[in-house]
Amino acid sequence: MFDNSYDGVLDDWKLKLITRRARRMGFRDFELDDAQQQTVLALLHFRFDPARANGACESTAVTAVIDRQQWERESRENTHRGA
Repeated sequence: MFDNSYDGVLDDWKLKLITRRARRMGFRDFELDDAQQQTVLALLHFRFDPARANGACESTAVTAVIDRQQWERESRENTHRGA
């Protein structure tokens, strides 16, 4: 688990947040690597713009991106399982 290395690619606090949010959403240990990879890609494309944040701080915006990615991943997997 967690063989992914994102040193210099993404801030450490964002990686920890991905894992915490995934666990909170019920992802199992063996699903965390895949969830992390997918979410890191989304965060690499995301640029926080304080002028457009409507008062939100960067961590709030990043949390929203993470939750959205993980919710979409869970929805896709449930669709494939027939749930």
